[in-house]
Amino acid sequence: MLTACSGGGGDGESSSAAPSASSVSSESASPDDSSSGSPSSSPSASASGSYEPATETSPAKNVPVPELPEAAREPTQEGLEATVEYWWETEYYLKATGEVDPMEEVSTADCKLCQSLSNRWSEAYELGGWAENEPAEVQVQFTKIDNGGLGGTGAMLVSEAPGQMYMPDGEAA
Repeated sequence: MLTACSGGGGDGESSSAAPSASSVSSESASPDDSSSGSPSSSPSASASGSYEPATETSPAKNVPVPELPEAAREPTQEGLEATVEYWWETEYYLKATGEVDPMEEVSTADCKLCQSLSNRWSEAYELGGWAENEPAEVQVQFTKIDNGGLGGTGAMLVSEAPGQMYMPDGEAA
């Protein structure tokens, strides 16, 4: 599987801090509802069921778990692009559920942005909060496989709509 992020920092709240796709791994890989909020404010992830977006009164329900594209398992140009797009799907899923597993399976251990996002959003959901957000629009501009398929570089345009975080009591954060 190709890995969509390398080391690097940033708080992940703007598209300028997006993952660089400069680390690619050909290793294969395989969601965690760690929310401790009340049942009415607990997010739910689902491979099936009717998706219900988050609102100001409740978190999203039955959020579809992102599926790793087959192309992302190959150390190719197409695989790198598929992985970058998949990473952004996992970023939305993380913000919608607080579940870190999909993002972590395609992020390197030294990706500071990935760790920051995972820590921040899982903690918010553990405390009973939730987010009302939408998936980012990602346009991959170019990618280049480097180092015999073990690395890569790329550029993308990412547009994220403003979202809203809610506290366990439903107040906007």
